Amino acid sequence: MANAIRLQMAEKKKLPFVLKLWITVNEDTTECLRWNTAKNAVIVDLGLLVTDYTKALFDIETEEDFLSQMRRNQFVLSSTDPSNPEIFVFRKKLFVKRNDKKFREVLLAEKIMRRICGKTT
Repeated sequence: MANAIRLQMAEKKKLPFVLKLWITVNEDTTECLRWNTAKNAVIVDLGLLVTDYTKALFDIETEEDFLSQMRRNQFVLSSTDPSNPEIFVFRKKLFVKRNDKKFREVLLAEKIMRRICGKTT
């Protein structure tokens, strides 16, 4: 990711769900969460989802835990793959790749605020 904001796992875990998802989709670190071709929806591969990394980052134990977080954060299931029932495609209005700059600004602000506030708590 160009101009990436590097965060350690401990920092990522403290972020809101949507920012964690944004980082994961854009880092290309896992096959289970990725952009669709148009980069306007997130593909979730439930068969690959529950790994040590995603369990720790998203604080989940099961696929259903993750799907519940998606619903709580207003992601809408837009389609599934009939040939592979473990593939789900989710959409959220502003969760699109072209908003990369806005998300990076929010991530940077979160990182700065956590460092400032972390020193006083």
